[in-house]
Amino acid sequence: MGNQLVGIAPSQIFPVEHYLSELTDLQFDVNLGSTRFLKVARAKSQEGLVVVKVFAIHDPTLPLLTYKQTIDNIRNKLGDTVNCLAFQKTILSDKAGQTSILFYFRVRALISSMIQKIPAKRVSAENSLNNERGRLFPEYFYTFLQSYMLIFSTHDPILSPDEKIERLKKDIHNIINIVTTKPPDNNEPSDPQTVSPATEPQDTKLISTTDNMDTQPEITTLDVAAHGNDSSDKPEDVTGHSKTSQPNPNGSNTKKVTFTTSSQTKEDPLILITSLVTSCIRGLHFPSSKQSALSILVDISRVSSCETILDRTLPYVVYLMNDTSSRVRADAIHTLTTCLQGVTEVPVNNTHVFPEYVLPCLSNIVTDESVIVRTALAQNIATLAETGLKFLEYTQLLCSLSSTATPATAQPKHSYENELATLHEMIQSIVSVLLTDSQSVVKQTLIENDAITKLCLFFGKQKTNDYLFSHMITFLNDKQNAQLRASFFDNIVGVAAYIGIHSSSMITPLLLQGIVDEEEFIVRKALNALTALTQLHLLDKSCLYELLSATCALLLHPNLWIRHSMVSFLSSLSSCKHLNPVDIQCKILPLIKPYIKYSIIQLDKPVILLNALKPPLPRHIYATAIKYISYDLFLYSLLQRYQARVTPKPGNITIIVSMSINTMLCSDTSTSELSTSNGDPNANSVQERSYIQYHYAPCKLELRKLISRHQELHSAHAKGRSDSTGVEPSSLSPSPSPFPPPKWRLCSILVAHLHEHRTGVTRMTNIPASSLIASASWDSTIKLWDLAKLEGKNVANRSKCSLNTQAGVINAMTVCDQNRSLAVSNAQSSSRGQISIVRIDQSKMNIITSRNLTECPSDLGRFDNNVVVYSCLTGQICGWDLRMSSNNGIAWKFDNDLKKGAIFAMHVDGRQYQLVAGTSLGSFTCWDIRFRLPVSSFSHPHNLRVRRIIGHPSASSCIITSMQGNNEVSVWNLESGVRLSTFWSAPSPPLSASPSQGGGHSVCGLYAAATSSRRNGFLLAGGTDQRVRYWGLDNPNESYLAIPSGFEYNSPPTLTYEYNLIDGIKTAQEISIRSEVRTPVPPTRSTTNEDSPRAGPEPVVPGHFDMVTDLTLGQASQCLMVTASNDGVIKVWK
Repeated sequence: MGNQLVGIAPSQIFPVEHYLSELTDLQFDVNLGSTRFLKVARAKSQEGLVVVKVFAIHDPTLPLLTYKQTIDNIRNKLGDTVNCLAFQKTILSDKAGQTSILFYFRVRALISSMIQKIPAKRVSAENSLNNERGRLFPEYFYTFLQSYMLIFSTHDPILSPDEKIERLKKDIHNIINIVTTKPPDNNEPSDPQTVSPATEPQDTKLISTTDNMDTQPEITTLDVAAHGNDSSDKPEDVTGHSKTSQPNPNGSNTKKVTFTTSSQTKEDPLILITSLVTSCIRGLHFPSSKQSALSILVDISRVSSCETILDRTLPYVVYLMNDTSSRVRADAIHTLTTCLQGVTEVPVNNTHVFPEYVLPCLSNIVTDESVIVRTALAQNIATLAETGLKFLEYTQLLCSLSSTATPATAQPKHSYENELATLHEMIQSIVSVLLTDSQSVVKQTLIENDAITKLCLFFGKQKTNDYLFSHMITFLNDKQNAQLRASFFDNIVGVAAYIGIHSSSMITPLLLQGIVDEEEFIVRKALNALTALTQLHLLDKSCLYELLSATCALLLHPNLWIRHSMVSFLSSLSSCKHLNPVDIQCKILPLIKPYIKYSIIQLDKPVILLNALKPPLPRHIYATAIKYISYDLFLYSLLQRYQARVTPKPGNITIIVSMSINTMLCSDTSTSELSTSNGDPNANSVQERSYIQYHYAPCKLELRKLISRHQELHSAHAKGRSDSTGVEPSSLSPSPSPFPPPKWRLCSILVAHLHEHRTGVTRMTNIPASSLIASASWDSTIKLWDLAKLEGKNVANRSKCSLNTQAGVINAMTVCDQNRSLAVSNAQSSSRGQISIVRIDQSKMNIITSRNLTECPSDLGRFDNNVVVYSCLTGQICGWDLRMSSNNGIAWKFDNDLKKGAIFAMHVDGRQYQLVAGTSLGSFTCWDIRFRLPVSSFSHPHNLRVRRIIGHPSASSCIITSMQGNNEVSVWNLESGVRLSTFWSAPSPPLSASPSQGGGHSVCGLYAAATSSRRNGFLLAGGTDQRVRYWGLDNPNESYLAIPSGFEYNSPPTLTYEYNLIDGIKTAQEISIRSEVRTPVPPTRSTTNEDSPRAGPEPVVPGHFDMVTDLTLGQASQCLMVTASNDGVIKVWK
């Protein structure tokens, strides 16, 4: 056996007293010899001096039961031998978690007397209880508990574990009152001892045998009642904390070392009730019963001893932390925290219970799939960290006390710094996961109720600054959860107070961000935090000046609570030690002077300051002003107008047009642009040019626009084409761009690979007369891209600006308002939605107006610059006039028959005054917008869902549609309802009813354009098969696979195209000759430096690896194609 252990022997050999530390009934005296595996020592026990032999191994696979049985056989055979002293006790201790087994002569004597064959010598269990009254069992067991326990054993039918727990839950408070208030019996032993083996940090098995060196002990009984019957029911993974008890039958005054704050261990009067509860836990079936059991354990732990909590209650609470019910797991975490808080004395064998037992179990729960479980852990982790630190400090106290004792009682010394670092590391790993949790409620719970303050005290100033504070800053980036941002300002004061004034420079920008938050209650909480930080003198003078300059205007805020919070902040400045009276009079009071009616002296009196404030800004004016885009220009204009009224210079012609603020913000008036004069700066040109406004009546402006519109329409119809290039693109609804140029052909060369969207891109649109492209994604994000920045030397492969609408999935987008804004459709649910107008500025985007819908929008289009058309799944088609200031704002409304299906696609042609809607059942309805009547209706032969509809680039009476399945793209005539042609790129037969194997793909993105070299133009189509195809509308022979899938780019399929006339329909079918899918690798074909993508950290594989959701063309120095996929990737091609 020794040869097998050589390879696995530990590098460090511990002395024999290390292994005896877990046997608290043995007190180490003298070392009698120590080898690598066998160690001998003399120890003290209740019976006197004994010799202990320990055989320790570190391989848990080696069985020790057979060796223990051999030792027992030797002891039995040598029991009657003269002058031979046999082993008195054999202990099999598995530190990896097996239950400790103790064999005592007293137990064997009791069992043998109860199974005697002779009736006269046989002792019944009842007689044994009576004989041991006052010694084995306490007096309350005979007076109360024995009769109460009969309820569970004599009940007919026998109570189930769930019924026992429910009964105990009703009676537990009465039981606690009866047991804890019962006076002690005189016959009760004066010095009961509870012996508990420890749980060591190493996975070690040992066999220890003891020889009595004095005399044979008398055969007495064992205190089995201290165990109950729950030792066999304990969970296998927590049995390392199962304990046994052994009383002193002779009541001797032998000196005991317990390593607690007191020299004696108190008796636990509720240990039998604890054993009864824990014996039922593994048999519980209902979550409510398990929650009741946890509630009982909490009540018992308030009056139980520390040994009972750590040795009996804790293992079963940890067992319930792995329950299938999330509610039980959450309650188990609360119970664990409550029970450990009640531990005031830590036995020496439980000093490492946190790093070796509790925290490893919690590390598995931190990634629990249930939110309530993670929330419960976040709520209790700070208290658990505080309790773990208390355990560690108590252990250090024990070590310092034992160092002054004799060598026999001295404990192994612990490195406090190493163990504290280990505890910090384990808690930090749990807290780091909770701080980055996907649910905001978990992060919010972690910092509330002074939990973050406890964590600051636990980690110390350095880790609080580097770790906790840096993670809390990210909470302000969650724009969707205002409660999380508010919780940040509620708890940041405690963190800053612990870090000190060094955090002043870091907290200042966070407070400024909270002051400009869109939620007013967050602004108030930020001001309250600012006041508290000022009162604690945690902000230096420069930061106070900066914050005051940014917040003094809030004295006129319409919200009363914000004004009061601002006054409290100003009052706290008078008591700040960083500011002297000169600073108050010379710096603070001049800043607030514009907002008060008269000068004040006593800034520390909030009542005086409140009475001196000017009237607040009216709410409707404030709400309108904050939505205005050019806010600085607006304020500058108001200031100049005010100065022009007050101090007009003689001889100047100053014309001031009277306009209300609402008119300035909302109306569309024609105003001359501001410019500076080239003459004398003291001249009157600034006033004249700034405020000579040529104001016309709105009806006259509308008449001019209407005349110009009809002139353009007449010119377009006179040429016989609805897409005349002589019309300004900013004056009409979507018109063909001046690109692509003649003889343009897609070369399939990748120019840029853009991956900023976190979710799939849903729609893209190009901004006419510019190089900008807008993209929208599933996470409500809109990004603006400048194609001109993707070429040349100074390449910027990032978006120009970004905006999160926070209103649901964006499923449609178009340009409006003379190409200065975007109309965005958000689908929030099946019965809710929102239409927003996003203004495009030079370097930012913001929502200027929005419209909440009680239906889910499905598509969006533009009729002209001021009317946006949206369709809903319920069949409604509405025209929203952006010029109408009423709450309704609906210019016209159509109702499509729901029997034809839900509307999924729509196309609006403002030139032809026609609107086409496609439904989920393949039905098409064409409406005349002028007369608001349906002019034609037709449907797909197989009633397939309509995915997209676009206008034909050359035929105004035709549309191009994509259907569900078979990659089908068809051209329809709106007047006759006839399908003119079909582009088919599926292996199934053309015009077949259902997609066959491998032909279930659909086209998601369409783009059609006409050039001077192609009469009918061309069509670009991308879909779920990750491919982009080029179809020639004028000459089908020009069709080809423009961009293969990313999985087949290095080995593109060989395709050919056939053209047939099937049932009068021109059909172009794509036929695959060879297709081989391979693992994507960077392309190996040689390309020039001009045509290849720019070098990056990793080679980019051309082609998409997910479905192509949309595509469009854009204009930079050349015509570029932009494609987007469902994985958020946008690629630019030339």
